[in-house]
Amino acid sequence: MELARSRSESSFHSDQLNDDGTLRVRYCFQTFFITFMFMASYGFSTISVKMLNEVYFFEAPWFSSFMCSLGFIFNGIVMLASAKPGEIKPAVWISPIYLSASFFASGNVIFTSFALNYLPGSVVMVLKASSVIITVIEYSLFRGKIYNIYHWFGISAILVGVCLIGFTSQSGKTVFVWNALTIWAFTSALMASFTQAMKKTTIKTISKTLNNTFTGMAEGAFTNLLLCALLSLIFGVLSGEIYLWPEFIGIILNRSGYFWGGLFLLFMGSARGFAFLFQWLIVRNTSATFSQVITNARRLIVIIILVVVLHEPTNFYTWWSVGLMILGMNLYVVGSYVAEKRKKLQSATPLLTESALQVHDYGSVMKRRDERYFRSTATLVALGD
Repeated sequence: MELARSRSESSFHSDQLNDDGTLRVRYCFQTFFITFMFMASYGFSTISVKMLNEVYFFEAPWFSSFMCSLGFIFNGIVMLASAKPGEIKPAVWISPIYLSASFFASGNVIFTSFALNYLPGSVVMVLKASSVIITVIEYSLFRGKIYNIYHWFGISAILVGVCLIGFTSQSGKTVFVWNALTIWAFTSALMASFTQAMKKTTIKTISKTLNNTFTGMAEGAFTNLLLCALLSLIFGVLSGEIYLWPEFIGIILNRSGYFWGGLFLLFMGSARGFAFLFQWLIVRNTSATFSQVITNARRLIVIIILVVVLHEPTNFYTWWSVGLMILGMNLYVVGSYVAEKRKKLQSATPLLTESALQVHDYGSVMKRRDERYFRSTATLVALGD
Protein backbone atom coordinates (compact mmCIF):
# COMPACT_ATOMS: atom_id res chain seq x y z
CA MET A 1 0.00 0.00 0.00
CA GLU A 2 2.73 2.43 0.98
CA LEU A 3 4.68 1.58 -2.20
CA ALA A 4 1.66 2.20 -4.39
CA ARG A 5 0.98 5.49 -2.59
CA SER A 6 4.58 6.68 -2.97
CA ARG A 7 4.56 5.82 -6.66
CA SER A 8 1.34 7.67 -7.29
CA GLU A 9 2.62 10.69 -5.40
CA SER A 10 5.85 10.75 -7.41
CA SER A 11 4.07 10.72 -10.78
CA PHE A 12 1.99 13.26 -12.65
CA HIS A 13 -1.75 13.04 -13.38
CA SER A 14 -2.00 12.14 -17.08
CA ASP A 15 -5.21 14.11 -17.63
CA GLN A 16 -5.51 17.70 -18.78
CA LEU A 17 -8.81 18.29 -16.94
CA ASN A 18 -9.59 18.66 -13.26
CA ASP A 19 -12.35 16.65 -11.62
CA ASP A 20 -14.76 19.57 -12.08
CA GLY A 21 -14.02 19.75 -15.83
CA THR A 22 -11.82 22.85 -15.75
CA LEU A 23 -8.53 22.95 -17.64
CA ARG A 24 -5.34 22.16 -15.72
CA VAL A 25 -3.34 25.08 -17.12
CA ARG A 26 -0.12 24.28 -15.29
CA TYR A 27 -0.20 20.67 -16.43
CA CYS A 28 -0.79 21.68 -20.07
CA PHE A 29 2.09 24.18 -20.07
CA GLN A 30 4.29 21.62 -18.32
CA THR A 31 3.48 18.94 -20.89
CA PHE A 32 4.06 21.37 -23.77
CA PHE A 33 7.49 22.30 -22.35
CA ILE A 34 8.47 18.66 -21.79
CA THR A 35 7.35 17.71 -25.30
CA PHE A 36 9.26 20.58 -26.91
CA MET A 37 12.45 19.80 -24.96
CA PHE A 38 12.18 16.09 -25.77
CA MET A 39 11.95 16.74 -29.49
CA ALA A 40 14.58 19.50 -29.47
CA SER A 41 17.20 17.60 -27.44
CA TYR A 42 16.84 14.28 -29.26
CA GLY A 43 16.66 16.06 -32.61
CA PHE A 44 19.82 18.10 -31.99
CA SER A 45 21.67 15.03 -30.72
CA THR A 46 21.03 13.37 -34.11
CA ILE A 47 21.62 16.47 -36.22
CA SER A 48 24.87 17.37 -34.44
CA VAL A 49 26.48 14.11 -35.61
CA LYS A 50 25.56 14.92 -39.21
CA MET A 51 26.92 18.45 -38.77
CA LEU A 52 30.34 16.93 -38.11
CA ASN A 53 30.09 15.37 -41.59
CA GLU A 54 28.33 18.13 -43.55
CA VAL A 55 29.59 21.32 -41.84
CA TYR A 56 32.99 20.37 -40.40
CA PHE A 57 33.80 17.71 -43.04
CA PHE A 58 35.14 14.84 -40.95
CA GLU A 59 33.84 11.41 -39.97
CA ALA A 60 34.63 10.19 -36.47
CA PRO A 61 32.18 7.62 -35.01
CA TRP A 62 33.95 7.18 -31.66
CA PHE A 63 34.31 10.93 -31.17
CA SER A 64 30.59 11.32 -32.03
CA SER A 65 29.44 8.66 -29.59
CA PHE A 66 31.72 9.99 -26.84
CA MET A 67 30.41 13.54 -27.25
CA CYS A 68 26.79 12.31 -27.26
CA SER A 69 27.36 10.28 -24.09
CA LEU A 70 28.80 13.21 -22.12
CA GLY A 71 25.22 13.90 -21.07
CA PHE A 72 25.97 11.62 -18.10
CA ILE A 73 27.43 14.72 -16.41
CA PHE A 74 24.08 16.51 -16.61
CA ASN A 75 22.19 13.43 -15.41
CA GLY A 76 24.64 13.01 -12.54
CA ILE A 77 24.05 16.60 -11.41
CA VAL A 78 20.27 16.08 -11.57
CA MET A 79 20.59 12.79 -9.67
CA LEU A 80 22.61 14.36 -6.84
CA ALA A 81 20.42 17.47 -6.64
CA SER A 82 17.11 15.58 -6.43
CA ALA A 83 18.17 12.60 -4.27
CA LYS A 84 16.90 12.09 -0.76
CA PRO A 85 19.32 10.75 1.88
CA GLY A 86 20.17 7.13 1.08
CA GLU A 87 18.19 7.10 -2.18
CA ILE A 88 21.25 6.68 -4.44
CA LYS A 89 22.58 3.12 -4.28
CA PRO A 90 25.81 2.68 -6.31
CA ALA A 91 25.75 -1.08 -5.63
CA VAL A 92 22.66 -1.33 -7.86
CA TRP A 93 24.61 0.08 -10.82
CA ILE A 94 26.45 -3.23 -11.31
CA SER A 95 23.37 -5.43 -10.90
CA PRO A 96 22.51 -7.57 -13.97
CA ILE A 97 19.39 -5.59 -14.87
CA TYR A 98 21.15 -2.20 -14.68
CA LEU A 99 24.18 -3.48 -16.61
CA SER A 100 21.87 -4.88 -19.30
CA ALA A 101 20.08 -1.55 -19.62
CA SER A 102 23.41 0.30 -19.80
CA PHE A 103 24.84 -2.01 -22.46
CA PHE A 104 21.70 -1.76 -24.61
CA ALA A 105 21.57 2.04 -24.21
CA SER A 106 25.28 2.30 -25.03
CA GLY A 107 24.84 0.07 -28.07
CA ASN A 108 21.99 2.25 -29.29
CA VAL A 109 24.10 5.43 -29.07
CA ILE A 110 27.27 3.86 -30.52
CA PHE A 111 25.61 2.01 -33.42
CA THR A 112 23.52 5.07 -34.27
CA SER A 113 26.69 7.19 -34.31
CA PHE A 114 28.34 4.77 -36.74
CA ALA A 115 25.29 4.73 -38.99
CA LEU A 116 24.97 8.52 -39.06
CA ASN A 117 28.64 8.98 -39.94
CA TYR A 118 28.44 6.93 -43.13
CA LEU A 119 24.77 7.07 -44.22
CA PRO A 120 22.31 9.91 -44.84
CA GLY A 121 20.30 10.71 -41.71
CA SER A 122 16.98 10.12 -43.49
CA VAL A 123 18.06 6.55 -44.25
CA VAL A 124 19.11 5.98 -40.64
CA MET A 125 15.77 7.30 -39.32
CA VAL A 126 13.86 4.87 -41.52
CA LEU A 127 16.08 1.96 -40.50
CA LYS A 128 15.75 2.78 -36.79
CA ALA A 129 11.97 2.59 -37.11
CA SER A 130 12.48 -1.17 -37.46
CA SER A 131 12.90 -1.28 -33.65
CA VAL A 132 9.12 -1.76 -33.60
CA ILE A 133 9.59 -4.99 -35.58
CA ILE A 134 12.15 -6.22 -33.05
CA THR A 135 9.74 -5.44 -30.20
CA VAL A 136 6.92 -7.36 -31.89
CA ILE A 137 9.13 -10.40 -32.48
CA GLU A 138 10.29 -10.36 -28.85
CA TYR A 139 6.85 -9.95 -27.30
CA SER A 140 4.99 -12.33 -29.63
CA LEU A 141 7.54 -15.17 -29.43
CA PHE A 142 8.75 -14.91 -25.84
CA ARG A 143 5.99 -13.08 -23.97
CA GLY A 144 2.88 -14.42 -25.69
CA LYS A 145 1.48 -11.03 -26.66
CA ILE A 146 -1.19 -11.03 -29.37
CA TYR A 147 -1.13 -8.20 -31.93
CA ASN A 148 -4.11 -6.90 -33.91
CA ILE A 149 -4.51 -6.10 -37.59
CA TYR A 150 -3.38 -2.46 -37.15
CA HIS A 151 -0.11 -3.64 -35.61
CA TRP A 152 0.57 -6.03 -38.47
CA PHE A 153 -0.28 -3.49 -41.18
CA GLY A 154 2.02 -0.98 -39.46
CA ILE A 155 4.86 -3.48 -39.20
CA SER A 156 4.40 -4.45 -42.86
CA ALA A 157 4.60 -0.79 -43.95
CA ILE A 158 7.81 -0.27 -41.97
CA LEU A 159 9.34 -3.46 -43.39
CA VAL A 160 8.54 -2.38 -46.96
CA GLY A 161 10.05 1.05 -46.22
CA VAL A 162 13.26 -0.51 -44.89
CA CYS A 163 13.56 -2.76 -47.96
CA LEU A 164 12.80 0.15 -50.28
CA ILE A 165 15.51 2.37 -48.77
CA GLY A 166 18.03 -0.48 -49.07
CA PHE A 167 17.27 -1.66 -52.58
CA THR A 168 16.61 1.69 -54.29
CA SER A 169 19.43 3.83 -52.91
CA GLN A 170 21.09 3.90 -56.33
CA SER A 171 17.92 4.36 -58.37
CA GLY A 172 17.63 7.78 -59.97
CA LYS A 173 19.58 10.26 -57.87
CA THR A 174 22.14 8.30 -55.86
CA VAL A 175 21.55 8.53 -52.10
CA PHE A 176 24.59 6.48 -51.09
CA VAL A 177 26.96 4.02 -52.74
CA TRP A 178 27.30 0.50 -51.39
CA ASN A 179 30.80 -0.17 -50.08
CA ALA A 180 32.36 -1.67 -46.95
CA LEU A 181 31.64 1.41 -44.84
CA THR A 182 28.02 1.85 -45.93
CA ILE A 183 27.33 -1.87 -45.49
CA TRP A 184 28.72 -1.66 -41.95
CA ALA A 185 26.70 1.54 -41.34
CA PHE A 186 23.51 -0.10 -42.65
CA THR A 187 24.11 -3.06 -40.32
CA SER A 188 24.85 -0.66 -37.45
CA ALA A 189 21.52 1.10 -37.96
CA LEU A 190 19.69 -2.23 -37.70
CA MET A 191 21.75 -3.12 -34.62
CA ALA A 192 20.82 0.26 -33.15
CA SER A 193 17.18 -0.64 -33.70
CA PHE A 194 17.66 -3.94 -31.89
CA THR A 195 19.46 -2.38 -28.92
CA GLN A 196 16.88 0.42 -28.77
CA ALA A 197 14.04 -2.10 -28.51
CA MET A 198 15.86 -4.11 -25.83
CA LYS A 199 16.75 -0.92 -23.94
CA LYS A 200 13.08 0.07 -23.72
CA THR A 201 12.10 -3.38 -22.48
CA THR A 202 14.84 -3.43 -19.84
CA ILE A 203 14.18 0.12 -18.61
CA LYS A 204 10.45 -0.65 -18.40
CA THR A 205 11.29 -3.63 -16.18
CA ILE A 206 13.42 -1.40 -13.93
CA SER A 207 10.72 1.27 -13.63
CA LYS A 208 8.04 -1.29 -12.78
CA THR A 209 9.95 -3.45 -10.32
CA LEU A 210 12.82 -1.37 -8.89
CA ASN A 211 12.63 2.39 -9.10
CA ASN A 212 10.35 4.85 -10.88
CA THR A 213 11.14 8.06 -9.01
CA PHE A 214 12.64 11.16 -10.60
CA THR A 215 16.00 10.43 -8.96
CA GLY A 216 15.80 6.81 -10.12
CA MET A 217 15.33 7.97 -13.72
CA ALA A 218 18.31 10.30 -13.50
CA GLU A 219 20.35 7.53 -11.88
CA GLY A 220 19.48 5.10 -14.68
CA ALA A 221 20.30 7.64 -17.41
CA PHE A 222 23.56 8.47 -15.62
CA THR A 223 24.70 4.84 -15.56
CA ASN A 224 23.62 4.31 -19.20
CA LEU A 225 25.57 7.24 -20.59
CA LEU A 226 28.54 6.76 -18.27
CA LEU A 227 29.11 3.26 -19.66
CA CYS A 228 28.67 4.59 -23.19
CA ALA A 229 31.32 7.25 -22.56
CA LEU A 230 33.74 4.66 -21.16
CA LEU A 231 33.21 2.28 -24.10
CA SER A 232 33.65 5.10 -26.62
CA LEU A 233 36.86 6.13 -24.88
CA ILE A 234 38.23 2.58 -24.83
CA PHE A 235 37.45 1.86 -28.47
CA GLY A 236 38.68 5.30 -29.44
CA VAL A 237 42.06 4.33 -27.94
CA LEU A 238 42.07 0.85 -29.53
CA SER A 239 41.21 2.24 -32.96
CA GLY A 240 43.69 5.11 -32.66
CA GLU A 241 40.96 7.66 -33.40
CA ILE A 242 41.36 9.29 -29.99
CA TYR A 243 44.68 10.81 -31.08
CA LEU A 244 42.76 12.83 -33.69
CA TRP A 245 40.20 14.20 -31.23
CA PRO A 246 42.21 17.39 -30.45
CA GLU A 247 42.40 18.01 -34.20
CA PHE A 248 38.61 17.51 -34.55
CA ILE A 249 37.95 19.99 -31.74
CA GLY A 250 40.35 22.43 -33.39
CA ILE A 251 38.48 22.14 -36.70
CA ILE A 252 35.18 22.96 -34.98
CA LEU A 253 36.60 25.92 -33.06
CA ASN A 254 38.52 27.33 -36.03
CA ARG A 255 35.63 27.02 -38.46
CA SER A 256 32.87 28.35 -36.18
CA GLY A 257 34.90 30.49 -33.80
CA TYR A 258 35.53 29.84 -30.15
CA PHE A 259 32.13 31.13 -29.02
CA TRP A 260 29.84 29.32 -31.48
CA GLY A 261 32.11 26.30 -31.73
CA GLY A 262 32.23 26.07 -27.95
CA LEU A 263 28.42 26.31 -27.77
CA PHE A 264 28.12 23.56 -30.38
CA LEU A 265 30.38 21.23 -28.38
CA LEU A 266 28.51 22.08 -25.16
CA PHE A 267 25.08 21.39 -26.67
CA MET A 268 26.27 18.24 -28.42
CA GLY A 269 27.71 16.95 -25.15
CA SER A 270 24.57 17.65 -23.12
CA ALA A 271 21.78 16.96 -25.65
CA ARG A 272 21.59 13.22 -25.06
CA GLY A 273 21.46 13.73 -21.29
CA PHE A 274 18.53 16.12 -21.71
CA ALA A 275 16.92 13.66 -24.13
CA PHE A 276 17.06 10.81 -21.61
CA LEU A 277 15.54 13.06 -18.92
CA PHE A 278 12.66 14.40 -21.01
CA GLN A 279 11.93 11.01 -22.59
CA TRP A 280 11.21 9.62 -19.13
CA LEU A 281 9.19 12.70 -18.15
CA ILE A 282 7.05 12.64 -21.28
CA VAL A 283 6.16 8.99 -20.62
CA ARG A 284 5.36 9.80 -17.00
CA ASN A 285 3.38 12.94 -17.82
CA THR A 286 1.36 11.50 -20.71
CA SER A 287 0.15 8.22 -22.14
CA ALA A 288 2.39 5.73 -23.96
CA THR A 289 0.45 6.39 -27.18
CA PHE A 290 1.16 10.13 -27.00
CA SER A 291 4.84 9.35 -26.43
CA GLN A 292 4.96 7.18 -29.57
CA VAL A 293 3.24 9.87 -31.66
CA ILE A 294 5.77 12.47 -30.50
CA THR A 295 8.64 10.09 -31.34
CA ASN A 296 7.26 9.71 -34.88
CA ALA A 297 6.92 13.49 -35.24
CA ARG A 298 10.49 13.94 -34.02
CA ARG A 299 11.83 11.56 -36.67
CA LEU A 300 9.95 13.38 -39.42
CA ILE A 301 11.16 16.83 -38.27
CA VAL A 302 14.78 15.58 -38.10
CA ILE A 303 14.54 14.20 -41.64
CA ILE A 304 13.14 17.48 -42.97
CA ILE A 305 15.92 19.51 -41.27
CA LEU A 306 18.62 17.17 -42.59
CA VAL A 307 17.30 17.41 -46.16
CA VAL A 308 16.37 21.13 -46.25
CA VAL A 309 19.14 22.63 -44.09
CA LEU A 310 22.07 20.23 -44.52
CA HIS A 311 21.08 19.30 -48.11
CA GLU A 312 21.32 15.56 -47.63
CA PRO A 313 20.86 13.57 -50.86
CA THR A 314 17.46 11.99 -51.48
CA ASN A 315 15.59 10.43 -54.36
CA PHE A 316 11.99 9.58 -55.18
CA TYR A 317 12.13 6.31 -53.26
CA THR A 318 13.60 7.95 -50.15
CA TRP A 319 10.39 9.90 -49.62
CA TRP A 320 8.28 6.81 -50.26
CA SER A 321 10.32 5.04 -47.58
CA VAL A 322 9.88 7.95 -45.15
CA GLY A 323 6.14 7.99 -45.85
CA LEU A 324 5.84 4.25 -45.24
CA MET A 325 7.84 4.61 -42.01
CA ILE A 326 5.54 7.36 -40.71
CA LEU A 327 2.43 5.45 -41.83
CA GLY A 328 3.65 2.23 -40.24
CA MET A 329 4.58 3.85 -36.93
CA ASN A 330 1.21 5.59 -36.66
CA LEU A 331 -0.71 2.43 -37.59
CA TYR A 332 1.20 0.72 -34.79
CA VAL A 333 0.12 3.53 -32.44
CA VAL A 334 -3.51 3.04 -33.53
CA GLY A 335 -3.15 -0.69 -32.89
CA SER A 336 -1.85 -0.01 -29.38
CA TYR A 337 -4.73 2.38 -28.73
CA VAL A 338 -7.32 -0.15 -29.93
CA ALA A 339 -5.72 -2.94 -27.86
CA GLU A 340 -5.71 -0.73 -24.75
CA LYS A 341 -9.40 0.16 -25.21
CA ARG A 342 -10.36 -3.49 -25.69
CA LYS A 343 -8.43 -4.48 -22.59
CA LYS A 344 -10.19 -1.85 -20.51
CA LEU A 345 -13.60 -2.94 -21.78
CA GLN A 346 -12.84 -6.58 -21.00
CA SER A 347 -11.59 -5.78 -17.50
CA ALA A 348 -14.53 -3.47 -16.69
CA THR A 349 -17.13 -4.88 -14.29
CA PRO A 350 -20.48 -5.48 -16.07
CA LEU A 351 -23.34 -3.35 -14.76
CA LEU A 352 -25.80 -6.26 -14.46
CA THR A 353 -24.01 -9.14 -12.79
CA GLU A 354 -25.86 -11.90 -10.97
CA SER A 355 -24.91 -10.45 -7.60
CA ALA A 356 -26.07 -6.98 -8.68
CA LEU A 357 -29.45 -8.40 -9.72
CA GLN A 358 -29.81 -10.17 -6.37
CA VAL A 359 -29.12 -6.92 -4.54
CA HIS A 360 -31.67 -5.16 -6.75
CA ASP A 361 -34.35 -7.81 -6.07
CA TYR A 362 -33.69 -7.66 -2.34
CA GLY A 363 -33.95 -3.87 -2.46
CA SER A 364 -37.30 -4.10 -4.26
CA VAL A 365 -38.68 -6.48 -1.60
CA MET A 366 -37.51 -4.20 1.21
CA LYS A 367 -38.97 -1.19 -0.55
CA ARG A 368 -42.41 -2.82 -0.80
CA ARG A 369 -42.20 -3.78 2.87
CA ASP A 370 -41.34 -0.22 3.87
CA GLU A 371 -44.22 1.12 1.83
CA ARG A 372 -46.61 -1.10 3.77
CA TYR A 373 -45.40 0.22 7.13
CA PHE A 374 -44.63 3.84 6.24
CA ARG A 375 -47.30 5.58 4.22
CA SER A 376 -45.96 9.08 4.85
CA THR A 377 -44.07 10.54 1.88
CA ALA A 378 -41.73 12.38 4.23
CA THR A 379 -40.84 9.13 5.95
CA LEU A 380 -40.09 7.43 2.62
CA VAL A 381 -37.84 10.33 1.60
CA ALA A 382 -36.03 10.12 4.93
CA LEU A 383 -35.41 6.39 4.32
CA GLY A 384 -33.80 7.22 0.96
CA ASP A 385 -36.56 6.26 -1.45
